[in-house]
Amino acid sequence: MNRDTLFMRTAARIGDLGSPLYDEERRRDVWNEASAVGFQIMLWSATTGTANGTTPSTLKPIPA
Repeated sequence: MNRDTLFMRTAARIGDLGSPLYDEERRRDVWNEASAVGFQIMLWSATTGTANGTTPSTLKPIPA
C-alpha cells in the first residue's frame, strides 16, 4: 500500500508534533491535566472528609 499520497504528506507536515510551534500547546495541555488531577484530588478529599464526619461544623475551636 502506497502511503506517500498527497494527503499523507500534507498531514505529516501539519501534524509535525516535533515542531517548536507545538511546545506552548504541549505545556498548556500538561498544565491542564495537572490542574484537573489536583482538582479531582481536592474533590475526593472533601467528599471522603465529609463522609467521615469531619465537616467544618463538627470541628471544635482551639482554646485560647
